[in-house]
Amino acid sequence: MSQDGPATIARPILAELLQTRLSTNCTIHVSKRLISYEENEEGGVKLNFSDGSISTADVLIAADGIHSASRASMYKILGKREGREGYYEQFIEPKFSGTFAYRCGVPSEKFAALYPNHQVLGDQKFGAARISEGAPYEGPWMVNSVEKKEVTDLYADWEDDLVKLLEHMDTPSRWAVHVVAPLPTFISGPVALIGDAAHAMTPHQGVGGGQAIEDAYILGRLLSHPSANKSNLKDVLNIYEKVRLPKAQNAAALSKSNGLIYDFIDPMCPQNVSSPEELRELGEAVGQSFSWLAKGTLYEDWEDAERQFLNAISQ
Repeated sequence: MSQDGPATIARPILAELLQTRLSTNCTIHVSKRLISYEENEEGGVKLNFSDGSISTADVLIAADGIHSASRASMYKILGKREGREGYYEQFIEPKFSGTFAYRCGVPSEKFAALYPNHQVLGDQKFGAARISEGAPYEGPWMVNSVEKKEVTDLYADWEDDLVKLLEHMDTPSRWAVHVVAPLPTFISGPVALIGDAAHAMTPHQGVGGGQAIEDAYILGRLLSHPSANKSNLKDVLNIYEKVRLPKAQNAAALSKSNGLIYDFIDPMCPQNVSSPEELRELGEAVGQSFSWLAKGTLYEDWEDAERQFLNAISQ
């Protein structure tokens, strides 16, 4: 959150902008998929790729998404090292959130001609239907097209504006929303998880991508600090986790809570809503859940991280 409020930017454009700032010492390798890593006795990591190639590194920053092979390797290594394979196994695979998300578009010109005063003309719509959180999900995570009736039946009893909108939608897609369970650690040895690999969350706060950027900002600045080197890499990674794990997991927890409120099943809020007062109470709860975005800045988080780092290496 900047002082001027949140900003939005298309991900391909953001990726291109970041690429223009890469150091000439940085090489991008495309069409590579990591399948596992191993820790070396010397302190680095051995990287195993799906094409059979192998590489080594002093540190691995794993931004390989919700299906993270790095997370799988990390928690298998932790389980074997500590003799707790059963405990750590629960953090390897993503969990079904119990929610399907439907995405669709509505032809704006045609819809505007029919309902010129409708409040949501032309925007992409997003709807969700809760099934059963944590239950195994065996079907495809994303279905490119589903019958419109599947969506309209779910919202048949909703307000007239929404029903009219859904009646004119293009073919919708359905997404089974998965998350990463709250991890006990983002780091192990010379490896750090960031982004969805560390904290994939539901979309009800709209901050998943932003949290990944904040991970990268704090960790990137720590690694590039003039006082950072191989001898204090452990301090760098420990401080990254201290700063980012609680904040990212708090965002994920608030997002999950918002989903419960939206579905009228949050135990802390009215569930059988039947009055304007109860709707107002729900609205206030939703508004309060976003209040943390106005408290503190990423720059303050960095100042905290740098202060901790300088203190750690001075001991």
